[in-house]
Amino acid sequence: MCQGAHRPGPDRHPQLTGVSSHRVQLARPGKVVYSMHDYSWSGHPAGQSQSAYFQQMTKNGGYLLTQGIAPVWLGEFGDNASVLSAPAAAARGGPTSGPG
Repeated sequence: MCQGAHRPGPDRHPQLTGVSSHRVQLARPGKVVYSMHDYSWSGHPAGQSQSAYFQQMTKNGGYLLTQGIAPVWLGEFGDNASVLSAPAAAARGGPTSGPG
């Protein structure tokens, strides 16, 4: 399992954009699985379409899977419902108020 590199800025979670030019090489090929993260605050604009989301995820690491380079594991994902407004949380299917 190989996790992507962190980068500075709001989309600082591990992503795999550099793997195509810097692959992990093992003595036994075909044994590497790359891991990426995806959170609501990982550079997804409000109201992002499904098509735009797929394009962004493909660019961030999904291309490894679609191009047959290596398997990809989505190791972490989530949303921070405590910072979402009630309408935004409801639109995402999450809670509309924080705890207690």
